[in-house]
Amino acid sequence: MNENDKLILAEAFEKAFEIIGRNINEQIDARFDALDSNDDEMSETRIRVIAREEADDAVDSADISITSS
Repeated sequence: MNENDKLILAEAFEKAFEIIGRNINEQIDARFDALDSNDDEMSETRIRVIAREEADDAVDSADISITSS
């Protein structure tokens, strides 16, 4: 594989990850939008559970680790 091929492949992976990330975010946003509007406050734990479930579903039940920085 020459350098040009590597650059093309790297760009393809970058675009694919952008699409995957956007799809995960859209699914998470949709799930939050569907929540009862009476739930004014959600715990960080509940938010992480929803994010993890949606991310797992989006990447075919792969192992997902969510950490805060």
